[in-house]
Amino acid sequence: MGMAAFGVLPEMVETAGWAAGLGVLLLGFGLLWFINRYVYPVCPSCTHGHDHGTCSIELHGFAAPLVIAATLHSFMDGLAVTASRREGPEGLAWGVFLAVAIHKIPEGLAYGTILRAALHSRLSALAWVAAAQAPTILGGVLESQVASHLGAGG
Repeated sequence: MGMAAFGVLPEMVETAGWAAGLGVLLLGFGLLWFINRYVYPVCPSCTHGHDHGTCSIELHGFAAPLVIAATLHSFMDGLAVTASRREGPEGLAWGVFLAVAIHKIPEGLAYGTILRAALHSRLSALAWVAAAQAPTILGGVLESQVASHLGAGG
């Protein structure tokens, strides 16, 4: 909630104004609520009809949504790093690269901790963390290829 209120909302307001920025943010929360309620529980531990006291794995059912979200996040990280090489002053490229590289360490540790509680073994948790982080490179390569075909390459 803090990231949405203090990170995303101010940028959206600056770009589109208060009404549109707040509307898009609320639309995002509404979509997340709808998916959680009617499609797939985004937070399985919050599902009301389930007794977690009888489960052998503490966070069962949480691995798949986490890996999907982490994979998309990593892909976008790769796009951002590669795009920052072309845009703005030279310092921006290094700043974005360092920000992404530095945040990958605690992010990977957090994913590993959650996945360890959601899966049967440490090895499978480690493998899924690696699989979720790998799209960072794919995003960078794809952005580079697409930009060069669109004439934005550098």
